[in-house]
Formats: sequence, structure tokens, C-alpha cells
Amino acid sequence: MTRGSLEILDWLLRSQGSVTGEDIPTLKEWKARFDAASPFWKDTIDRAAAGGFLSDRLAYAFAAGYQSALRRLLPSIPEGVFASFCITEERGGHPAAIAARIEKRDGGYAVNGDKRFITMADEAELLFAAVTSGREPDGRNRIQVVRIGKKAPGVTILPMPELKFVPEIGHCGISLRDVMIEETDILRGDGFTGYIRPFRTVEDLHIFASVTGHLFRNACLFGWDRELKETMLAMLASVRAIAADEPSAPRVHVALGGIHAQFEKFLNAVEPLWDAADGDVRARWVRDRGLFAVAGNAREKRLEKAWEYYGAR
Repeated sequence: MTRGSLEILDWLLRSQGSVTGEDIPTLKEWKARFDAASPFWKDTIDRAAAGGFLSDRLAYAFAAGYQSALRRLLPSIPEGVFASFCITEERGGHPAAIAARIEKRDGGYAVNGDKRFITMADEAELLFAAVTSGREPDGRNRIQVVRIGKKAPGVTILPMPELKFVPEIGHCGISLRDVMIEETDILRGDGFTGYIRPFRTVEDLHIFASVTGHLFRNACLFGWDRELKETMLAMLASVRAIAADEPSAPRVHVALGGIHAQFEKFLNAVEPLWDAADGDVRARWVRDRGLFAVAGNAREKRLEKAWEYYGAR
């Protein structure tokens, strides 16, 4: 069964009475609920919003957004399988900083290198790693994205320090040592323009959707005003429309800038309402709100470039 345009709003509204304060203690237990609901939603934005609504904490809502964003970028990911996008290395996540390499060897391809700060690498079954296959004639790093099974020989997951927020979601390092893959595991197209660059926007939009779904759940649970619910649904409808466009288009970044501003105002408006929430729910929200500041500088740069495209300085 699939859902049509804006039916996610109908589903959220009809689900208001089903919300309980039940604790979901583990990511595994939440994933079972997310997996059960996900096939009903053809559009990954709807999947993200539904996953956020099914989340009793921001960490799980983030997981719903992240995994739904990956599925939008990489629709071949099987149902029920979590994946991780492995970009960042010791010198950062810019294409010029990527040193992990792919080389042809023994009828296949060998991947070697190290990645760090990989979201949900511990829980993922598939890793999509950005690697270099050499230099372009103009000297630029030639980036490709490859698919690797986490249990493949040569893959080692390296623990990293827990973050101050959403600690339920792990961020690990990955060591790749002579990991052998087939040519079919090399994704088509340029790794940067086809995957890395659009994913930053795709991820933003899907996490907006999942967090909005999560906030709607809390609005139902704690009796927030109807006008606040209407605002959330309007924001979700806007995100859904933007997400249907080409993620690299400047118009998308301009509209996304407006959504960010509106979202920040909304968070400030509802901040006093958390005082009436259950103690554990409120404590988690206060702890995890720092998540929204992640990658803020990069987001602002994309917005500035988008306005420059239209001649605004």
C-alpha cells in the first residue's frame, strides 16, 4: 500500500489518539516499529515524518530522517536494512580531503582507507563510502561512491567518543583494509555531484520532516494548542513540496533557508511548553536540542551561494 500527496497529514491527524507516553528503551525496538510502518509510505519524506511520529525521543526521529534520506539518495537499499554514508576523514569531508582509495585488483576492486564520524555505522548493514580513484586532468580528486557490506573481510568498526546529544545514535570510525568489491558495487556517476553534494540537502529536508513528526507526537501527548499543530502540518507540507525538487537547485536552498528560519521561531515559541512534559522527555529534549546546530555553517554558505546565483549580495 502506498500513500498519495499530503496523506501523511491525514495519517498524523487520525493518529492523534494513539499517542501514549510509552518508553521505547532501545534503538532495536524502535527500528521494529519503524520497519513495520515504512513500507506504507512510498515517498521518503512521508516515511521520515511517520518515523518521527513513532519516536519517543529526538534520537530515533533523527534516525528516521537519516535513513529515509539515504533511501531517497540510494533507492536500491533493501527494506528493513539500515545504511551509513561514509564521507568524512581525518582532514574533513571536502572532496579534496578524501584519501580512501579504490584500485583495480585480481578481477575486482580493493578499497583502502579510514573514515570517521560515521552516523549509525554500528547499526548499519550497508556502508556507502566515498573514495578516490585518482585525479582528473584538471587536478581535482576523482570521487566515486562504493557499496560495502559491513561484515565484509577487512572492515573494522572503530568506536568514537559519545556525543553530548542523541547518544542513542552512534557515530563510529571505519577502517577499510583491502576490502574487495565487485564492479557492480561502484555507484554510477560522479561521487561528489551525484551523491555527496545533494545528500546534504536531502538529509536536511528529511530530518526536518522527521523532527516535525516527532514534535506533532509531543503536541498530541502534552495537549499543545491546535494552532501549533496546524503550524507543524503547514511546515511539513512545505518541506514535502521542496523535497520533490532537484536538491542542488539554488531555489531549493533559498526555500530551505526560509524553512530553517520558520523552524527556529517555532522551537522558541514552544520552548516554555516543555516544562509541562514528563521529566525524562523534557530532559532528553534539553540535552538533544544541540543537534539542530550541527552543520549550520555549511548550511549558511549554501544559502549565501543560492542568493548570489540570483544576483543578491
